[in-house]
Amino acid sequence: MRVKHAVVLLMLFSPLTWAGNMTFQFRNPNFGGNPNDASFLLNSAKAQNSYKDPIMTAILVSKRPQRWITLRRLFNHKFWAAC
Repeated sequence: MRVKHAVVLLMLFSPLTWAGNMTFQFRNPNFGGNPNDASFLLNSAKAQNSYKDPIMTAILVSKRPQRWITLRRLFNHKFWAAC
């Protein structure tokens, strides 16, 4: 009787133990992953980024944002011209 129950249980649970092949796939599109994942990865990186630009923060706080924007453009122009 116990053997019959064991065989029935084995037959019921055997399909649950079937396994497929595991294959590795790159996630990052730069290394051969799916290009549709690029926006997901970029949004994840932006969500984790805690860096705040001090100049942009000063522009938002300043009473004269136009002056800061002009200084920012001048700095960027001189920086990239020197490279």
